[in-house]
Amino acid sequence: MLKNLYELLGKDTMTDLEIAFEECKRENDLLIGQALLAETFGALSTIRRLKIMSVLLDSDKPVASSMIAAVTGLSEASTSYNLTALKKAGLVTPIPSGRWVLYTVNQETVEKVSQFFGTRNEIVSP
Repeated sequence: MLKNLYELLGKDTMTDLEIAFEECKRENDLLIGQALLAETFGALSTIRRLKIMSVLLDSDKPVASSMIAAVTGLSEASTSYNLTALKKAGLVTPIPSGRWVLYTVNQETVEKVSQFFGTRNEIVSP
């Protein structure tokens, strides 16, 4: 960002301190991203939540928690508890619909997780 500012101002170079500041900012952004990924992976660390995510990923429409419970074989209380954890991690989005709350996958978060693995795949693969 500072580099772009310098280009706009017509300066050619950044000082060592400014370069160090930019490096720290990138490192901090990376740590924040890693912390969010760790929270996301933590939310996916149970078979129940993976079952719920599977139901939501397979559906092209938002799904009621009672339907998720029926499909996964979980109790409605367990389904609600686990949906709350998935919501907190940003993996699902609740959609109020009259008396019901429907759930859908948060595509933005799923794409970030997918990008994480895609990036790792490029680094690891020959």
